[in-house]
Amino acid sequence: MPQVVPPVGPYTGDFNARISKINVATGARTTVVDHLPSSQTSAALGSLVSGVADVAFIGDTLYAVLAGAGCSHGLAGTANIVFRVNSNGSITPIADLSAFYKNHRVAHPEPDDFEPDGTWYSML
Repeated sequence: MPQVVPPVGPYTGDFNARISKINVATGARTTVVDHLPSSQTSAALGSLVSGVADVAFIGDTLYAVLAGAGCSHGLAGTANIVFRVNSNGSITPIADLSAFYKNHRVAHPEPDDFEPDGTWYSML
């Protein structure tokens, strides 16, 4: 999949995203899961950073959505996904949003503003 065109791209990517929890009594931060895909737009756009875009609970189970993954965000072999966080800090993919986006393209994408993996930002 191609990289995003300038001035938004090219993206650079790494595995710096994480989900943390805060102890409301002490203010202490604890990492729940880390080493998740993250990406950054080109400096020409102001170096905007994407990683974990949103989290949600269903009962006691934590779910999250990635926005900073995929080839178009500079991270080959990754995908923007919805995932479940397991009690041991591992993740289980639930939905491959990059694949969905690539398989349900609009008829005439705007070349200057097309994100082949999507830039997902929330869950309902």
